[in-house]
Amino acid sequence: MKPRTILTLLTALVVVLMSDGAAVALDESAAWGQVPSPNRGTRQNELAGLAVVGSDDIWAVGRYNSGRQPTETGRDTLALHWDGTRWVLVRTPNPSWSGADFFTLEDADAVSSTEVWAVGYAEDFASLKSTTLIDRWNGSKWKIVPSPNPGGSDLPNTLAAIDVAAPNDIWAVGSMGYPEGPLILRWNGSRWRSKRNACGVSLYGVHAVSPTDVWAVGDSTTCHYNGTRWSIIPSPQPRGQYNEIAYVLTDVSSTGPGDVWASGYRVIEQGEYLAFQSIVEHWNGAEWTVNFNVRGTSLSGIQALAPNRPLRRERLEPGAQPHPGRQRVAGGRRGGIRRSPVGGRHRPGADVDPGGAVQVRGHGGRRYRCGRGHRLLVRT
Repeated sequence: MKPRTILTLLTALVVVLMSDGAAVALDESAAWGQVPSPNRGTRQNELAGLAVVGSDDIWAVGRYNSGRQPTETGRDTLALHWDGTRWVLVRTPNPSWSGADFFTLEDADAVSSTEVWAVGYAEDFASLKSTTLIDRWNGSKWKIVPSPNPGGSDLPNTLAAIDVAAPNDIWAVGSMGYPEGPLILRWNGSRWRSKRNACGVSLYGVHAVSPTDVWAVGDSTTCHYNGTRWSIIPSPQPRGQYNEIAYVLTDVSSTGPGDVWASGYRVIEQGEYLAFQSIVEHWNGAEWTVNFNVRGTSLSGIQALAPNRPLRRERLEPGAQPHPGRQRVAGGRRGGIRRSPVGGRHRPGADVDPGGAVQVRGHGGRRYRCGRGHRLLVRT
């Protein structure tokens, strides 16, 4: 079942800039300000992805409830553009295949001001069918670019993340089939192609260090492309003695081949409940290690700024404190293990423009901006 509980569960966004040491340094005195932004219609507007070209050229993408039936599940794609002065709504196309009633853009990345990419999926809520959705901005409007659906014409095909290595080398990852497995697409400058891989699980984040050094992450999995093939690289695994059942990695970023960061959360079984605790993993060029000394219940993304200074994106449930969150397991099922405990594939987070300012996107159409060099904690 696809997650549809973002509005009731996602109520807080926390952004932390880590210090040079192992511990996390928080500075709440740094001034963040909320930037006014428009919404489509009067119902839910949700932002999931951010692409920064420059301080006066930023895109935010997601979905909104247009009010068409069924209003509780139906969504249309959403895009906003920052011109350095204000946020403006920009129209985005939706696929038109029969039965499709849920359209979303989950992530974005930019080649230039006239080439911006956004990925997501289109879905028929009444069935298992979903298709990959890739939009491209050409400087004047968004257009849908054909993309493959290797999971099958009547089964799930979804994209969760995108990363630009070069104009003719772009990666997108997600999931396909039933039960869901990994989906990896690559743009070669003229078309998107599905890439064979041995990653084994749904993928939520991707980052290209170079054309021969690409990482993708998912459930307790770090997968690497060496220029020839994809393979799983051993990483920390759930510890049965602590009742851990999953390390869900939601995003990955790096400053170079020997400095790769992944963020997410661990899932801990506690009787009829599942508890969630944020984690960060680090690749030093030889091995992955995990850090459990991290605030909150879930990290939805990470941006590496410089060696030992990643920017993490953290979400908390209402009233949550920096300790494991809990979720009841309905009917004894371990539901939600393959997605964030506070909102499915929705990934509010942050990015950094060339001037060093941090741009933050959040739930309900909120956007924040902070100047260069601050270490801070933000809640919305």
